[in-house]
Order: sequence, then C-alpha cells, then structure tokens
Amino acid sequence: MAVRLGILAAALQFPLFLLPFPVVLKLLLVVAGGYFAASTYQRRTESHLDFKHSFRLGWIAGLFLFLLLLGIYAITFSVLSFSGNNLESLMAEAMKAGDPSAFSAEQATQLREIFSDSTKLFTVLLLTIVVAFVSLTGLSGIGGALVTFFRGRSHRA
Repeated sequence: MAVRLGILAAALQFPLFLLPFPVVLKLLLVVAGGYFAASTYQRRTESHLDFKHSFRLGWIAGLFLFLLLLGIYAITFSVLSFSGNNLESLMAEAMKAGDPSAFSAEQATQLREIFSDSTKLFTVLLLTIVVAFVSLTGLSGIGGALVTFFRGRSHRA
C-alpha cells in the first residue's frame, strides 16, 4: 500500500510540477506530496506512524516524482539529440530568441563553454540529477514527517 500511495502522490504532483509556478511554490508542492502520502496511509490503515516511517513514506513519493521527471527529461534530451541539431546550437537559438538581459555576456560564454565540452556537460547534468534526487526525496520526506507533528506522535500500531 505504501508504494501505491507513493505512486499516487507522485502522479498527482507531476502535472502541477510541470506548470510554470515559482520555485518556492514547487518546493512546497513536493512537501505537500509527501504529507499527502503519509497522511493518506494513516487514514487508510488506521495506524499512527512514527517520524521514521512517515519520512520513509514521503521519501517514496519523492522518489517516484523524481523518476517521472527524470523520464521526461531523458525523453526530451533523446528527441533533441536525434533531431539532427546539437544542444549547443539549440541553446544558442533559445538565447537569441529569449530576453537579452536574462544572461550577461560572461554567463552566455560560460554556457556555450559547458555545452561545447561533453565532459563539462556530463558533469553538470550528473550534478543536476544528484541535486534533484536529494532535494525531491528529502523535501517529500520532510512533508511525510510533518504528519507526525500535525496528526499526533503516536508510535506505529
């Protein structure tokens, strides 16, 4: 049941996470997803979870949200790479089409340098994936742990 609730929480968060909300609102959405998973588990099983188990349920919801987002980004990068264009030219086109004041000249040079060197690009993508995993699972776990504070601190039945 815990895994099913984690998948349900992630499935409910996923479309909202893709909308252009501010970052702070998206982070609160992740916390709310973990809270939803843990509180729904408590209601359905009529048991009270302790801090560790609530955090774990929230973490599971964050894990499934991470996997959904990782899948979407993998599909996007695959489509972009098989479309015949390289990422560097697509990024240059996007920078020309966007707001010119969004990036300074130094930032634009750094971005071109990262996209032109495959080792730097791989490092940046790997760090992004690690940070996304830690932040999504951690924040969702915190949301699950909040259930113990708002619904009582009883031990697991």
